[in-house]
Amino acid sequence: MQRLLVKVREKKLEKRYRDKNGLEYGRYALRVEVEGPAMSALSVPKETVGKVATLKREFMLPWGVKKGDHLVLDPAESARILCRRKPAIDLECTRLGRVDVRSGDVDRDGHREDVLANCFLAATVQPHRGARLLSLRGCDGDDRLAQPGDYIMGGRYILLGGVEEVVFESGSPGELWKSEFKRGEPAANGASAEIGYRLALKEPEGVEFSKEVRVLADLPGVIERYVLRYSGKPKKEEQPGDSSDRGDGAPLGPTDGRGKDGKKRKDEVDLTFGIRLSTPSDGHPASRNVFDVPTGRGMSLVRFHRPGYGRRWRWRDWRDEHAGLAAGFLISRHEELGRVLAVLFGPRRVPLVGIRCDFQGPELMIRHAPRKLTKGRRAEFGVGLFIGDAVAASESSMLLVSKGRAGRAGVPVAFTVRTSRRIEAPRVSLATARGRKTATLRSLDLPFAGTIYTKTLTLPKGSLPLTCTATVGRESLTCRLEA
Repeated sequence: MQRLLVKVREKKLEKRYRDKNGLEYGRYALRVEVEGPAMSALSVPKETVGKVATLKREFMLPWGVKKGDHLVLDPAESARILCRRKPAIDLECTRLGRVDVRSGDVDRDGHREDVLANCFLAATVQPHRGARLLSLRGCDGDDRLAQPGDYIMGGRYILLGGVEEVVFESGSPGELWKSEFKRGEPAANGASAEIGYRLALKEPEGVEFSKEVRVLADLPGVIERYVLRYSGKPKKEEQPGDSSDRGDGAPLGPTDGRGKDGKKRKDEVDLTFGIRLSTPSDGHPASRNVFDVPTGRGMSLVRFHRPGYGRRWRWRDWRDEHAGLAAGFLISRHEELGRVLAVLFGPRRVPLVGIRCDFQGPELMIRHAPRKLTKGRRAEFGVGLFIGDAVAASESSMLLVSKGRAGRAGVPVAFTVRTSRRIEAPRVSLATARGRKTATLRSLDLPFAGTIYTKTLTLPKGSLPLTCTATVGRESLTCRLEA
């Protein structure tokens, strides 16, 4: 939540009182003027600066407040100035078979967010802060992404939560994390919806970053596609007095793409793209979020239990998983609450996955292979972020089961299979409280993130709990979905 920096213009002491310990306090009515954001690295709407507001604060006496003092408002006080009305945007899931696109101020920071919702989830995107996928709420109301309650890092970089894009050559995390993207018009037809965002980077120069966020009506996930285009270095005009030439009056250097040795240089740029995200904790000192990582030796369980005491470097951990990424998926799940987030990526494009534990809990970094782009070329990447309520996985395959918003017809349940095996469409066998059923999954290609097999069924009310088994070649994956 955005916080504001204000300057006290007027004050009035309304009441003096003593607490149970005998300490004297004063309650003030303050007239304040907004000077800007509390953290200079973040922006606020231009019309907010200079706004005058009234608020009430309590201070211990004889230390009070005087005219000209600066105060940092708490999130609630800031929200009353940035967005006086409660957010009118709906974060609920929709009914089966449709996708809604909504726009409004979700977190009362004075900026507009975009929400794409189907019967499984509501995904919120912040165009003004790197077009990040801010939240991924299931129909149960639980967010699969971490939401920091306040700024928890000093300096110019603040952990804001959500899914953050990184271009390493521009400095990590670079300018993407806080930049305002240009928003394209949403494309929606009822069965799917897509919104595009783009930004011309200052560093590396000549690179344009664009992002497309897509949600399908019967899919329990968000598909993101990233494109980095390189238009070349801008031509620099010859400076007066520059006498360096090739002997024919033509200058050397950037004007003709030649180096000091006179040889022709390629106009190219090195780019390494990645995404980082934090999974939520359960509000206790020890986070119960774990990662299931497929390796060549089976599934590797990465668990971080954070103690509520001790020095940071005694419990902080870092792991890089290099092996077994051919399956193209990683799973984050809560051991007690059953929340699941599956991250799907192109296995040939991702040589490095990092998992660590930081202040807000477990963090995941997916780093793509470096690319060298010449002028006029582009690099494309993709990722799928799928939510679920039950999961089963091996070193090569995954079965994710997701429960949607119940309606009159019943409860929508989606079955998603990701595998590195070469197979025909897998089948899923269900054993429910109301009988047995078998379904064949259809294949779906995610842009630059591989292929999945999926099927959504509407089960009659009273069908849950259910046990499902997916047959993937000679392999079987079984999991249970509770009511």
